[in-house]
Amino acid sequence: MNIKHKLIIVISGAALAGTLLLTSCSPLGCATVIARGWPGGTLDNGSLFVASMNGKIIAVDPVKNTVIGSPVQISYSASGGLLGCAPSSSAVSFYTTPVVQDVTVTDTQSADFPGYQMVYVGGWQNGIIYAYKFENGKWSADPEYVYPRQGSGPDKIVGNLTLANNSIYYATSDGTVYALSAADLSKEWSVKIDSKIWSAPTVEGTTLYIGCFNKNLYALNAADGSQKWHYQTAGAINSTPVVNNNTVFIGDYDRDFYAIDASSGKLIWKFPAADTASNNIPSNFFWAQPVVVNGVIYAPNLDGHVYALETATGKLVKNFSLGYSISSSPVVVGNNIVVATSVASYAESKQKVNIYIINTADNSVSLPIALPLHEAVNAPLFADGNIVYVHTYKDNLYTINTAAPQTQPTLLFDLNTLK
Repeated sequence: MNIKHKLIIVISGAALAGTLLLTSCSPLGCATVIARGWPGGTLDNGSLFVASMNGKIIAVDPVKNTVIGSPVQISYSASGGLLGCAPSSSAVSFYTTPVVQDVTVTDTQSADFPGYQMVYVGGWQNGIIYAYKFENGKWSADPEYVYPRQGSGPDKIVGNLTLANNSIYYATSDGTVYALSAADLSKEWSVKIDSKIWSAPTVEGTTLYIGCFNKNLYALNAADGSQKWHYQTAGAINSTPVVNNNTVFIGDYDRDFYAIDASSGKLIWKFPAADTASNNIPSNFFWAQPVVVNGVIYAPNLDGHVYALETATGKLVKNFSLGYSISSSPVVVGNNIVVATSVASYAESKQKVNIYIINTADNSVSLPIALPLHEAVNAPLFADGNIVYVHTYKDNLYTINTAAPQTQPTLLFDLNTLK
Protein backbone atom coordinates (compact mmCIF):
# COMPACT_ATOMS: atom_id res chain seq x y z
CA MET A 1 0.00 0.00 0.00
CA ASN A 2 1.45 3.37 -0.92
CA ILE A 3 1.68 6.27 1.52
CA LYS A 4 -1.01 8.36 -0.17
CA HIS A 5 -3.68 5.70 0.11
CA LYS A 6 -2.55 4.70 3.56
CA LEU A 7 -3.12 8.31 4.66
CA ILE A 8 -6.64 8.32 3.17
CA ILE A 9 -7.48 5.15 5.08
CA VAL A 10 -6.21 6.50 8.38
CA ILE A 11 -8.20 9.75 8.05
CA SER A 12 -11.49 8.06 7.09
CA GLY A 13 -11.15 5.39 9.74
CA ALA A 14 -10.35 7.98 12.38
CA ALA A 15 -13.52 9.93 11.54
CA LEU A 16 -15.65 6.86 12.16
CA ALA A 17 -13.75 5.69 15.20
CA GLY A 18 -14.09 9.17 16.65
CA THR A 19 -17.77 8.56 17.30
CA LEU A 20 -16.73 5.69 19.55
CA LEU A 21 -14.14 7.64 21.49
CA LEU A 22 -16.04 10.74 22.59
CA THR A 23 -15.99 11.03 26.37
CA SER A 24 -17.54 13.28 28.94
CA CYS A 25 -14.34 15.30 29.19
CA SER A 26 -12.17 17.03 26.64
CA PRO A 27 -8.55 18.21 26.83
CA LEU A 28 -9.96 21.66 27.59
CA GLY A 29 -12.15 20.47 30.45
CA CYS A 30 -15.65 19.10 30.84
CA ALA A 31 -17.79 18.91 27.73
CA THR A 32 -21.43 18.19 27.14
CA VAL A 33 -21.02 15.70 24.31
CA ILE A 34 -21.75 12.02 24.79
CA ALA A 35 -20.91 9.07 22.57
CA ARG A 36 -23.00 8.96 19.41
CA GLY A 37 -24.10 5.46 18.49
CA TRP A 38 -25.39 4.04 15.23
CA PRO A 39 -28.34 1.74 16.00
CA GLY A 40 -30.67 0.68 13.23
CA GLY A 41 -34.17 -0.70 13.59
CA THR A 42 -36.05 -4.00 13.53
CA LEU A 43 -39.54 -4.68 12.20
CA ASP A 44 -41.40 -7.45 13.99
CA ASN A 45 -45.04 -8.48 14.14
CA GLY A 46 -46.32 -5.15 12.83
CA SER A 47 -44.14 -2.93 15.01
CA LEU A 48 -40.87 -1.11 14.38
CA PHE A 49 -38.33 -1.08 17.21
CA VAL A 50 -35.52 1.47 17.15
CA ALA A 51 -33.00 2.73 19.69
CA SER A 52 -32.21 6.42 20.01
CA MET A 53 -28.82 7.93 20.70
CA ASN A 54 -29.85 9.11 24.15
CA GLY A 55 -30.70 5.75 25.67
CA LYS A 56 -34.29 5.18 24.57
CA ILE A 57 -35.96 2.12 23.07
CA ILE A 58 -38.92 3.16 20.96
CA ALA A 59 -41.79 1.20 19.38
CA VAL A 60 -43.40 2.68 16.26
CA ASP A 61 -46.52 1.78 14.30
CA PRO A 62 -45.10 1.80 10.73
CA VAL A 63 -48.57 2.18 9.18
CA LYS A 64 -49.78 5.11 11.27
CA ASN A 65 -46.25 6.48 11.84
CA THR A 66 -47.01 6.96 15.52
CA VAL A 67 -45.12 6.00 18.66
CA ILE A 68 -46.63 3.06 20.54
CA GLY A 69 -46.59 3.56 24.29
CA SER A 70 -43.95 5.60 26.11
CA PRO A 71 -40.32 4.97 25.14
CA VAL A 72 -38.10 3.15 27.61
CA GLN A 73 -35.26 5.29 28.96
CA ILE A 74 -32.15 3.33 29.96
CA SER A 75 -29.50 4.97 32.12
CA TYR A 76 -26.35 3.80 33.81
CA SER A 77 -24.29 4.90 36.79
CA ALA A 78 -21.64 7.04 35.16
CA SER A 79 -18.29 7.88 36.69
CA GLY A 80 -15.89 10.71 35.97
CA GLY A 81 -14.12 11.07 32.65
CA LEU A 82 -10.45 11.05 31.77
CA LEU A 83 -9.78 14.17 33.84
CA GLY A 84 -11.95 13.08 36.74
CA CYS A 85 -14.68 15.61 35.94
CA ALA A 86 -18.35 14.89 36.38
CA PRO A 87 -20.15 12.94 33.64
CA SER A 88 -22.25 14.89 31.20
CA SER A 89 -24.99 12.30 30.87
CA SER A 90 -26.00 8.99 32.36
CA ALA A 91 -28.04 7.92 29.33
CA VAL A 92 -26.78 4.71 27.79
CA SER A 93 -25.48 4.98 24.23
CA PHE A 94 -26.38 2.24 21.75
CA TYR A 95 -24.34 0.99 18.84
CA THR A 96 -26.50 -2.15 18.75
CA THR A 97 -29.72 -2.42 16.78
CA PRO A 98 -32.58 -3.88 18.86
CA VAL A 99 -33.30 -7.55 18.23
CA VAL A 100 -36.72 -9.03 18.94
CA GLN A 101 -37.96 -12.45 20.02
CA ASP A 102 -41.66 -13.33 19.73
CA VAL A 103 -42.79 -15.22 22.84
CA THR A 104 -45.96 -17.30 22.57
CA VAL A 105 -48.19 -17.50 25.64
CA THR A 106 -50.19 -20.74 25.91
CA ASP A 107 -52.33 -19.67 28.88
CA THR A 108 -55.96 -19.64 27.71
CA GLN A 109 -56.55 -16.41 29.65
CA SER A 110 -54.25 -14.73 27.16
CA ALA A 111 -56.18 -15.88 24.11
CA ASP A 112 -56.99 -12.32 23.02
CA PHE A 113 -53.26 -11.58 22.86
CA PRO A 114 -51.35 -14.83 22.35
CA GLY A 115 -47.92 -13.52 23.20
CA TYR A 116 -45.51 -10.66 23.64
CA GLN A 117 -42.21 -9.44 22.26
CA MET A 118 -38.90 -9.46 24.12
CA VAL A 119 -36.62 -6.69 22.89
CA TYR A 120 -32.87 -6.90 23.49
CA VAL A 121 -30.26 -4.13 23.31
CA GLY A 122 -26.65 -3.78 24.46
CA GLY A 123 -25.28 -0.72 26.26
CA TRP A 124 -22.05 0.72 24.92
CA GLN A 125 -20.56 2.31 28.02
CA ASN A 126 -21.48 -0.37 30.56
CA GLY A 127 -21.47 -3.53 28.45
CA ILE A 128 -24.86 -4.62 29.77
CA ILE A 129 -27.43 -6.57 27.76
CA TYR A 130 -31.04 -5.57 28.50
CA ALA A 131 -34.23 -7.53 27.78
CA TYR A 132 -37.49 -5.55 27.93
CA LYS A 133 -40.98 -6.99 27.50
CA PHE A 134 -43.31 -5.26 25.03
CA GLU A 135 -46.89 -6.44 25.49
CA ASN A 136 -50.23 -4.98 24.37
CA GLY A 137 -48.51 -1.79 23.26
CA LYS A 138 -46.76 -1.22 26.59
CA TRP A 139 -43.21 -1.63 27.81
CA SER A 140 -42.28 -3.28 31.08
CA ALA A 141 -41.27 -0.62 33.60
CA ASP A 142 -37.95 -2.36 34.24
CA PRO A 143 -35.95 -4.85 32.22
CA GLU A 144 -37.15 -8.41 32.59
CA TYR A 145 -33.53 -9.57 32.57
CA VAL A 146 -30.04 -8.10 32.33
CA TYR A 147 -26.59 -9.55 31.83
CA PRO A 148 -24.41 -9.38 33.85
CA ARG A 149 -26.86 -9.68 36.73
CA GLN A 150 -24.87 -7.18 38.82
CA GLY A 151 -22.42 -4.48 37.87
CA SER A 152 -21.19 -3.74 34.36
CA GLY A 153 -19.86 -5.96 31.63
CA PRO A 154 -16.12 -6.43 31.07
CA ASP A 155 -15.98 -3.91 28.21
CA LYS A 156 -18.00 -1.86 25.74
CA ILE A 157 -20.36 -3.35 23.14
CA VAL A 158 -19.93 -2.00 19.62
CA GLY A 159 -21.10 -4.77 17.27
CA ASN A 160 -24.72 -5.79 16.93
CA LEU A 161 -26.43 -8.58 18.83
CA THR A 162 -27.42 -11.70 16.91
CA LEU A 163 -30.50 -13.75 17.81
CA ALA A 164 -30.31 -17.40 16.68
CA ASN A 165 -30.94 -20.84 18.15
CA ASN A 166 -32.88 -19.17 21.01
CA SER A 167 -29.63 -17.54 22.07
CA ILE A 168 -28.25 -14.00 22.04
CA TYR A 169 -24.73 -13.86 20.58
CA TYR A 170 -22.50 -10.80 20.82
CA ALA A 171 -18.93 -9.63 21.48
CA THR A 172 -17.35 -7.00 23.70
CA SER A 173 -14.48 -4.74 22.73
CA ASP A 174 -12.03 -6.68 24.89
CA GLY A 175 -12.41 -9.64 22.53
CA THR A 176 -14.88 -11.83 24.42
CA VAL A 177 -17.64 -13.59 22.50
CA TYR A 178 -20.78 -14.49 24.48
CA ALA A 179 -23.82 -16.70 24.10
CA LEU A 180 -26.77 -15.95 26.42
CA SER A 181 -30.09 -17.73 26.72
CA ALA A 182 -32.77 -15.59 25.04
CA ALA A 183 -35.22 -16.83 27.67
CA ASP A 184 -33.55 -15.21 30.68
CA LEU A 185 -30.11 -13.89 29.60
CA SER A 186 -28.27 -16.53 31.60
CA LYS A 187 -24.79 -17.18 30.23
CA GLU A 188 -24.42 -20.28 28.09
CA TRP A 189 -20.75 -19.78 27.25
CA SER A 190 -18.06 -17.18 26.64
CA VAL A 191 -14.76 -17.33 24.76
CA LYS A 192 -11.93 -14.80 25.07
CA ILE A 193 -10.12 -14.03 21.82
CA ASP A 194 -6.85 -12.12 22.08
CA SER A 195 -8.11 -9.20 20.02
CA LYS A 196 -10.40 -6.18 19.98
CA ILE A 197 -13.81 -6.91 18.41
CA TRP A 198 -16.14 -4.27 16.96
CA SER A 199 -18.03 -6.50 14.54
CA ALA A 200 -21.16 -8.58 15.10
CA PRO A 201 -21.31 -12.36 14.96
CA THR A 202 -23.11 -14.09 12.12
CA VAL A 203 -24.70 -17.43 12.97
CA GLU A 204 -25.48 -19.94 10.26
CA GLY A 205 -26.76 -23.30 11.45
CA THR A 206 -24.41 -24.57 14.16
CA THR A 207 -21.54 -22.17 13.40
CA LEU A 208 -20.81 -18.61 14.53
CA TYR A 209 -18.53 -16.45 12.36
CA ILE A 210 -16.87 -13.29 13.65
CA GLY A 211 -14.05 -11.02 12.50
CA CYS A 212 -11.50 -9.41 14.81
CA PHE A 213 -8.87 -6.68 14.89
CA ASN A 214 -6.14 -9.35 14.99
CA LYS A 215 -6.78 -9.93 11.26
CA ASN A 216 -8.59 -13.23 11.81
CA LEU A 217 -12.02 -14.51 10.88
CA TYR A 218 -13.11 -17.17 13.38
CA ALA A 219 -15.61 -19.98 12.99
CA LEU A 220 -16.88 -21.10 16.42
CA ASN A 221 -19.25 -23.84 17.45
CA ALA A 222 -22.46 -21.98 18.29
CA ALA A 223 -23.31 -24.52 20.99
CA ASP A 224 -20.17 -24.17 23.13
CA GLY A 225 -17.83 -21.59 21.56
CA SER A 226 -15.13 -24.08 20.62
CA GLN A 227 -13.10 -23.07 17.59
CA LYS A 228 -13.67 -24.86 14.28
CA TRP A 229 -11.19 -22.89 12.20
CA HIS A 230 -9.76 -19.44 11.64
CA TYR A 231 -8.56 -17.61 8.55
CA GLN A 232 -5.99 -14.80 8.67
CA THR A 233 -6.59 -11.83 6.40
CA ALA A 234 -4.19 -9.03 5.52
CA GLY A 235 -5.91 -6.41 7.69
CA ALA A 236 -8.06 -5.91 10.77
CA ILE A 237 -11.73 -6.85 10.38
CA ASN A 238 -14.62 -4.67 11.47
CA SER A 239 -17.27 -5.64 8.91
CA THR A 240 -19.86 -8.26 9.87
CA PRO A 241 -19.55 -11.48 7.84
CA VAL A 242 -22.21 -12.56 5.33
CA VAL A 243 -22.80 -16.28 4.76
CA ASN A 244 -24.31 -17.42 1.48
CA ASN A 245 -24.21 -20.79 -0.27
CA ASN A 246 -21.68 -22.22 2.20
CA THR A 247 -19.36 -19.26 1.65
CA VAL A 248 -18.35 -16.58 4.15
CA PHE A 249 -17.78 -13.12 2.70
CA ILE A 250 -15.77 -10.52 4.62
CA GLY A 251 -13.81 -7.33 3.95
CA ASP A 252 -10.87 -5.96 5.92
CA TYR A 253 -8.92 -2.77 6.67
CA ASP A 254 -6.27 -3.65 4.08
CA ARG A 255 -8.76 -3.00 1.23
CA ASP A 256 -9.28 -6.71 0.46
CA PHE A 257 -12.55 -8.63 0.20
CA TYR A 258 -12.61 -12.40 0.73
CA ALA A 259 -14.75 -15.44 -0.04
CA ILE A 260 -13.93 -18.29 2.35
CA ASP A 261 -15.33 -21.81 2.44
CA ALA A 262 -17.70 -21.89 5.42
CA SER A 263 -16.94 -25.52 6.27
CA SER A 264 -13.16 -25.68 5.90
CA GLY A 265 -11.99 -22.08 6.31
CA LYS A 266 -10.09 -22.27 3.00
CA LEU A 267 -9.82 -19.27 0.70
CA ILE A 268 -12.01 -19.46 -2.40
CA TRP A 269 -11.13 -16.08 -3.89
CA LYS A 270 -9.92 -12.61 -2.94
CA PHE A 271 -10.73 -9.22 -4.46
CA PRO A 272 -8.77 -7.54 -5.80
CA ALA A 273 -6.68 -10.36 -7.19
CA ALA A 274 -2.93 -9.95 -6.84
CA ASP A 275 -2.49 -8.95 -10.48
CA THR A 276 -4.97 -6.05 -10.21
CA ALA A 277 -4.12 -4.73 -6.74
CA SER A 278 -1.77 -2.11 -8.17
CA ASN A 279 -4.76 -0.10 -9.41
CA ASN A 280 -5.29 1.09 -5.82
CA ILE A 281 -8.95 0.11 -5.99
CA PRO A 282 -10.43 -0.26 -3.43
CA SER A 283 -8.66 2.62 -1.73
CA ASN A 284 -10.13 2.39 1.78
CA PHE A 285 -11.63 0.12 4.47
CA PHE A 286 -14.46 -2.34 4.02
CA TRP A 287 -16.59 -1.27 7.00
CA ALA A 288 -20.29 -1.78 6.23
CA GLN A 289 -21.89 -5.22 5.92
CA PRO A 290 -22.30 -6.35 2.28
CA VAL A 291 -25.48 -7.84 0.76
CA VAL A 292 -26.08 -10.68 -1.72
CA VAL A 293 -28.62 -10.53 -4.57
CA ASN A 294 -28.94 -13.15 -7.34
CA GLY A 295 -25.42 -14.52 -7.20
CA VAL A 296 -23.73 -11.14 -6.81
CA ILE A 297 -22.36 -9.68 -3.58
CA TYR A 298 -22.42 -5.90 -3.25
CA ALA A 299 -19.61 -4.71 -0.98
CA PRO A 300 -19.67 -1.05 0.16
CA ASN A 301 -16.38 0.66 0.93
CA LEU A 302 -15.35 3.83 2.74
CA ASP A 303 -13.89 5.03 -0.56
CA GLY A 304 -17.44 5.75 -1.78
CA HIS A 305 -17.66 2.73 -4.09
CA VAL A 306 -19.90 -0.34 -4.05
CA TYR A 307 -18.08 -3.29 -5.59
CA ALA A 308 -20.42 -5.82 -7.22
CA LEU A 309 -18.65 -9.19 -7.38
CA GLU A 310 -19.72 -12.61 -8.61
CA THR A 311 -20.14 -14.75 -5.51
CA ALA A 312 -18.69 -17.82 -7.23
CA THR A 313 -15.58 -16.28 -8.77
CA GLY A 314 -14.98 -12.80 -7.32
CA LYS A 315 -15.11 -11.31 -10.80
CA LEU A 316 -15.94 -7.61 -10.76
CA VAL A 317 -19.39 -7.17 -12.27
CA LYS A 318 -19.69 -3.43 -11.68
CA ASN A 319 -17.94 -0.70 -9.74
CA PHE A 320 -20.52 1.82 -8.55
CA SER A 321 -18.83 5.12 -7.74
CA LEU A 322 -21.18 7.04 -5.43
CA GLY A 323 -18.85 9.82 -4.32
CA TYR A 324 -19.03 9.97 -0.54
CA SER A 325 -17.97 7.47 2.10
CA ILE A 326 -20.17 4.43 2.87
CA SER A 327 -20.16 3.25 6.48
CA SER A 328 -23.90 2.51 6.76
CA SER A 329 -24.89 -1.04 5.82
CA PRO A 330 -27.23 -1.05 2.79
CA VAL A 331 -30.64 -2.76 2.64
CA VAL A 332 -32.22 -4.91 -0.06
CA VAL A 333 -35.70 -3.92 -1.29
CA GLY A 334 -36.90 -6.34 -3.95
CA ASN A 335 -34.32 -6.25 -6.73
CA ASN A 336 -32.96 -2.93 -5.49
CA ILE A 337 -30.17 -2.13 -3.08
CA VAL A 338 -30.50 1.11 -1.14
CA VAL A 339 -27.20 2.71 -0.11
CA ALA A 340 -26.47 5.77 2.04
CA THR A 341 -23.34 7.80 1.36
CA SER A 342 -22.20 10.37 3.85
CA VAL A 343 -19.79 13.25 4.01
CA ALA A 344 -19.11 13.57 7.71
CA SER A 345 -16.76 15.94 9.45
CA TYR A 346 -16.84 17.72 12.76
CA ALA A 347 -17.84 20.87 10.89
CA GLU A 348 -21.63 20.60 10.59
CA SER A 349 -21.68 22.58 7.36
CA LYS A 350 -19.87 19.71 5.65
CA GLN A 351 -22.19 16.94 6.77
CA LYS A 352 -24.45 15.56 4.06
CA VAL A 353 -26.24 12.30 3.24
CA ASN A 354 -27.20 11.03 -0.21
CA ILE A 355 -29.33 7.94 -0.76
CA TYR A 356 -28.90 5.89 -3.94
CA ILE A 357 -31.00 3.04 -5.32
CA ILE A 358 -29.06 0.42 -7.28
CA ASN A 359 -31.22 -1.65 -9.62
CA THR A 360 -29.58 -5.08 -9.67
CA ALA A 361 -31.48 -6.12 -12.81
CA ASP A 362 -29.70 -3.63 -15.05
CA ASN A 363 -27.08 -2.14 -12.68
CA SER A 364 -28.52 1.33 -13.08
CA VAL A 365 -28.27 3.87 -10.27
CA SER A 366 -30.89 6.43 -9.32
CA LEU A 367 -30.18 10.11 -8.97
CA PRO A 368 -29.09 10.99 -5.43
CA ILE A 369 -31.87 11.45 -2.90
CA ALA A 370 -30.51 14.11 -0.57
CA LEU A 371 -31.27 14.40 3.11
CA PRO A 372 -31.16 17.90 4.64
CA LEU A 373 -27.73 19.38 5.27
CA HIS A 374 -25.96 18.92 8.60
CA GLU A 375 -26.77 15.22 8.71
CA ALA A 376 -24.56 12.13 8.51
CA VAL A 377 -25.36 8.43 8.76
CA ASN A 378 -23.45 5.46 10.13
CA ALA A 379 -26.45 3.37 11.24
CA PRO A 380 -27.57 0.48 9.03
CA LEU A 381 -30.55 1.15 6.79
CA PHE A 382 -33.68 -0.94 7.32
CA ALA A 383 -36.89 -1.35 5.37
CA ASP A 384 -40.57 -2.27 5.50
CA GLY A 385 -41.75 -3.08 1.99
CA ASN A 386 -40.85 -0.12 -0.21
CA ILE A 387 -40.24 2.18 2.76
CA VAL A 388 -36.62 2.57 3.82
CA TYR A 389 -35.70 4.05 7.19
CA VAL A 390 -32.59 6.19 7.71
CA HIS A 391 -31.36 6.92 11.25
CA THR A 392 -28.99 9.88 11.17
CA TYR A 393 -26.18 11.02 13.43
CA LYS A 394 -28.41 13.82 14.74
CA ASP A 395 -30.95 11.19 15.92
CA ASN A 396 -33.48 11.95 13.19
CA LEU A 397 -35.43 9.09 11.64
CA TYR A 398 -36.30 9.63 7.96
CA THR A 399 -38.35 7.53 5.57
CA ILE A 400 -37.81 7.18 1.83
CA ASN A 401 -40.33 5.60 -0.53
CA THR A 402 -38.29 3.58 -3.02
CA ALA A 403 -41.38 3.15 -5.21
CA ALA A 404 -41.42 6.94 -5.70
CA PRO A 405 -37.77 8.00 -5.34
CA GLN A 406 -38.48 11.40 -6.83
CA THR A 407 -40.35 12.39 -3.65
CA GLN A 408 -38.50 14.09 -0.83
CA PRO A 409 -37.45 12.15 2.28
CA THR A 410 -39.90 12.45 5.17
CA LEU A 411 -38.72 13.32 8.66
CA LEU A 412 -40.63 10.81 10.77
CA PHE A 413 -39.29 11.60 14.24
CA ASP A 414 -36.60 13.44 16.11
CA LEU A 415 -35.89 10.46 18.36
CA ASN A 416 -34.05 12.63 20.86
CA THR A 417 -37.24 14.51 21.79
CA LEU A 418 -39.67 11.57 22.12
CA LYS A 419 -41.10 11.01 25.59
